[in-house]
Amino acid sequence: MKNRNIGILAPVIVLLAAVTIFFIVTTNHQPDQETDSVPEAPSQLVASASAPPEQADSSAPASSQSPTPEVLSDPDADATLAALGTIGEAYTLHARQYQQGEAREEETASLGWDGDMTLVVQSATLLPYEEDVNGEDAAHSVWGMYADGFSDPCVLHLELHLENVDAHNRTGVQYQFNASMFYLSAYEDLIPQNRQDPTYTTVTQRFTAMESYFDKNTGTKDYWSFQLRPGETMDFVLEFLIDRAYLEQQSPFLAVSQNWDIKAGVLLDSIGEEAMS
Repeated sequence: MKNRNIGILAPVIVLLAAVTIFFIVTTNHQPDQETDSVPEAPSQLVASASAPPEQADSSAPASSQSPTPEVLSDPDADATLAALGTIGEAYTLHARQYQQGEAREEETASLGWDGDMTLVVQSATLLPYEEDVNGEDAAHSVWGMYADGFSDPCVLHLELHLENVDAHNRTGVQYQFNASMFYLSAYEDLIPQNRQDPTYTTVTQRFTAMESYFDKNTGTKDYWSFQLRPGETMDFVLEFLIDRAYLEQQSPFLAVSQNWDIKAGVLLDSIGEEAMS
C-alpha cells in the first residue's frame, strides 16, 4: 500500500516542479522584453540638446550698433577732471615755484612761475588739414610727417585770452613765460596707474603732433616765449594737428603743465567744425 501511494505522488511532484520552473523562467525574461520595446533614449537627448532654449525670431533684423566704448573710471582722475575749467569761463592758473632747499607749502601745477594767471579758452574749432600749407614756423613745417601717420588728420584751432594777475619767475627773466606748457590730453592720461607705467603711450603722443602752433599776434618769429607783466592781458591762438580719433577719447582737454603730471587744464566740451571748402 505504501509503495502504491508513492507511485501516485511521483507524477504529481514532477508536474509541480515543471510548472514552477516554467513560471521562474517566464518571470526573469519579462524585463528584457520591456526594455527592447522602449525607443532609444540617447537619440532623443541629442535632438533636444541641438535645439536652443528659446527660438530667436529669424525675421528680426540684426543689430547694427557698434559696441559701446569702455567708460574709464578712477577716483584720482575724476578729482583732477572735476577741477578743470570749461570753454568760455575764466580759469585760474595757480602755481608755486620753489628754489632748492625751500619747503613746499603746497603742491600745485608745474607751470614755470610763481603766482596766478587767468585763462579763458574763448573758442575751439576743428579745421581741415591742408597738406600744402607753407608756414615759416617750426610747427607747420613738420606737420606733414605726423599727418602721414594719422588716419584722418585735422587741425584743432583754439582762441585764448590770458591775464597775468601776479605771476612772475623767481629765476631768469621775471615776466617771460613759455607756451609749451599747453598741450592736448584726455581722461586716460590722468589715471595714476598709466602715468606710473613706463610702457604707457599717452593720448597726446598717439593722437597729436608734438609741435603745436602758437601765435601771439606780435609779428615776431618767436612762437614760444612771451612776456606778460602783472595786469597785462594777451589774446593768442593755439593750433594742434590731431587725428580725428582724438575727439573720440574720453573727456579731451587742453592741459596746462610743464610735465605729464597734470593738475590744470580746460575741458574741450564744445568744439565747432568748419566745413570743407
